[in-house]
Amino acid sequence: MSGTAVPRQVVGLMPKVKGLKGLRPKIHNIYPINSSGTTSFNPTSGNNQIVFSIPAFKNAWLNVQRSLLRFKFQTNSGSFPVHGVHPFNRMQIRCGNQVVEDIQGYSTICRVLSNMDSVCKKMGNAHASGDFRSSTTPPTTAHLKSIYENGTIVEHNFASGILGRDYQEHYLALGAFNASGGSAMEITLWLEDPSLVCVRDSAGTPDFTLSEVEMQLEIVEMPQNVNEKLDKELYNGGKISIPFKTFRLHNNHISQDAQNAELSINESAQNLSAVFTTIRPQSLPAVVDYDATTKPVDNLMFLGAHGDHTTADNDASYVQTAKVKSFQYSYDTLLMPQKRLEMSSRDSKNALLYAVSGLDLWDTDSFIGSYNKDGVATWERSGVFFIGQNMKSSRDDYLNGINTQATGAPLLLSLSLAKPAQVPLKLETFCQSEYTLNITKMGQASVLNGSAQETPV
Repeated sequence: MSGTAVPRQVVGLMPKVKGLKGLRPKIHNIYPINSSGTTSFNPTSGNNQIVFSIPAFKNAWLNVQRSLLRFKFQTNSGSFPVHGVHPFNRMQIRCGNQVVEDIQGYSTICRVLSNMDSVCKKMGNAHASGDFRSSTTPPTTAHLKSIYENGTIVEHNFASGILGRDYQEHYLALGAFNASGGSAMEITLWLEDPSLVCVRDSAGTPDFTLSEVEMQLEIVEMPQNVNEKLDKELYNGGKISIPFKTFRLHNNHISQDAQNAELSINESAQNLSAVFTTIRPQSLPAVVDYDATTKPVDNLMFLGAHGDHTTADNDASYVQTAKVKSFQYSYDTLLMPQKRLEMSSRDSKNALLYAVSGLDLWDTDSFIGSYNKDGVATWERSGVFFIGQNMKSSRDDYLNGINTQATGAPLLLSLSLAKPAQVPLKLETFCQSEYTLNITKMGQASVLNGSAQETPV
């Protein structure tokens, strides 16, 4: 086949392809169904759940990427968040009687994903998200208190395969999700323990309250002929198939004084696309002695990194808690990486390089690879360490994660610490898997493993 190259300046004069006529995007705000206009939500007062019901608008589609959740976040006197606002412990989405997504440990995976954001994104969204870690001049402790004690509006981006901007690129046909009458789906958010969300620089009990909670939805009305074709397919036994990824939490523990562990993470690993493992102490008392210079920590910071590079991990004076010395995932006879990954005696950079390359972050200015303003590597000293493993065989949207068969085998993690654990440790592993949400006649919803053979409408 042959052709003739045409100058770009000429190509630009050609008529553009016309878009579908009759699209009408509209902004629609909804509020929690378990509140009135003045209701506030607090994790310790009993009103610790927020429930939204997204209406099944006829002939309407939800544009997830232009929809958002916002709320007023206000702390009690002396409390404030320092590394972003992550006030939810669990998120569940239901379509009719079917639970289609349920993420536990939600604040933890939100922090992990936030740590992997690009520096530019983090800096540009600081005012909306409350994560000031990449700001050239971050707020002082006094400024943070002033912001949060008086209350400020915060935007939350769902870490959801169905409703998350970063994960769902398809419109959702709300009119087809009508199995429960006028509701397309119901979203429930459980509030997190305040000691994980906030810190204090003096004695007291951290606490926070959410108010003015609302979801802003962009509803796109389609031309009537498009919806009629969809209705016809559904009544003839067809279905709407929506691919999505979601996270499932698996907990493991390492006892005090233990140094080596063989952990079973996922009892039946199917269609895994990625795995993220974090380490924290089992006991997490409230931080009431925060200091921006000498103790800039909160309870959503993770262990495992080396820390101060001036001391080797085999020195008697090395006291960093739970530095990971080596690790290796395994599935059946597959080893990941093939040779056990060993850390240097003075840093944990090998784990960073493995995560950045394996998770396809090499062409992004990821925050985990940056330096702090005090000249220290973020990965080593800022509580962002995690063990990451990409299970996909290529960087694309194909279903090529680990184990696309009908049956599964356990996913295992072999872990060694540089020194015996000084405290009991909790390992939280989030397995990201591929699924398909099917909507059929009368709005019936079902969730299938992503490897199932599907024939989308």
